[in-house]
Amino acid sequence: MKPVLIQKNSQTSALYRQDCVRGMAAHLAPGSAQVVVTSPPYNLGIRYSKYDDSISRQTYLAWIAEW
Repeated sequence: MKPVLIQKNSQTSALYRQDCVRGMAAHLAPGSAQVVVTSPPYNLGIRYSKYDDSISRQTYLAWIAEW
């Protein structure tokens, strides 16, 4: 996935829209992030178009333990 590049005050930032766990593993060196903003699904049974938000509690807790 290609990032959206944002330039401000002679600095360039890269914005990635993807799964945060996979994206950070692919694009960041350990300890290099100063800020990470995410909006995870909260497993409340919401009907998303591409995500099953009704997984088992055990599966959900294992997934959030990854990050």
